[in-house]
Amino acid sequence: MTACTEPGRRPHARIVAGLCAFSVAVAVSGCVTTAVEDDPVATAVPVVIDVPVAPTGTDRTLVEFYDSVLAQLHEAHQDRDQARLRSLVESYLRAGVPEWARQRLEGFRALAFGLQFELHAAQHTRLETASAVLIDGASDRSTTASASAPDSIGEAVDCLLVLPAPPDGPWYLGGRGDRDPVSFRFALVIREHFLDGSEKRIEDAEVVQLDVALELATESLRLPVRLDLGASEAVHREVQITVELLPGYLQVGEMRAPVRRTQLATGLARQWPKGHEAIRKAPLLTLQNAMKLGDRAHFKHVRLAAEFAPREQRTEVENALMEWVRIGRADQALVAMAALHAIEPQATASVGDRDAWLLWWESRR
Repeated sequence: MTACTEPGRRPHARIVAGLCAFSVAVAVSGCVTTAVEDDPVATAVPVVIDVPVAPTGTDRTLVEFYDSVLAQLHEAHQDRDQARLRSLVESYLRAGVPEWARQRLEGFRALAFGLQFELHAAQHTRLETASAVLIDGASDRSTTASASAPDSIGEAVDCLLVLPAPPDGPWYLGGRGDRDPVSFRFALVIREHFLDGSEKRIEDAEVVQLDVALELATESLRLPVRLDLGASEAVHREVQITVELLPGYLQVGEMRAPVRRTQLATGLARQWPKGHEAIRKAPLLTLQNAMKLGDRAHFKHVRLAAEFAPREQRTEVENALMEWVRIGRADQALVAMAALHAIEPQATASVGDRDAWLLWWESRR
């Protein structure tokens, strides 16, 4: 089996995003957003917090006291302990606090709100789809009557990023033209599997921003994303999707709250060649008929039927495939070995090594 990593080469995932959300402050339903940067690292916004120092002559004991408090605040933020961070801020940000210490405590208050958003988003954001693909552990609903179904290679994969509104809002998410645009990074790892047992691995990533600002109060952010992966001769395509919130700022009331890079959700989409739905309905019969014909035009039928066959038919499938390994033409044997490798990943025989597969088969009898 061969594998290659080819970042930036076809299939390139053209990401098109649209925003469907409703808010008291602004209605942005139907706005179109596009990827703004191919290199996601280039758009990362550094989070800078000013740290005022105590004036010259300030009592050393007072300085040491607030240094100790601020060290605890810093540790809580680094540990992502939002409850402790907020409790410490509320305990020490009160009347009588020196101005230089107040500014630093208010900075940590902003960090506490930013951390609250990070934790909420990481826990509650999800990827959804109305199409027949596997997303984030959802059940596989790939059986459909349409020959152009979203789980067919060449068709776009439609996902929906849903971020419920966190408490203590409203939260204002800046658009692309604002001072603090909110940015989401969509990272893809595309794996394509071919008839001969070879594989191709492509990595891609783009950053998506909202066209206009959004108030996140009670309604969720709902960001539809279309992954246009293009055509391929693969017999199976897997797309691992990872969505991250990039560093930047959110507005909460009058506060500008910084957020760090945070993973929000992951998903897995799977696609097969067009027409695979009919093979799913009768995989064993399809396999037998395709092997009787034995021509190249039906090689994909053999491979897909082997993968789609239920476990109770696995013995019959393997028996049929081994006939090609034993006495089939070279191209037939290669397809059969690749199919066996796909359905028996624990087998140590390599695709292309007939003798090794024959030994493997004998060892199981």
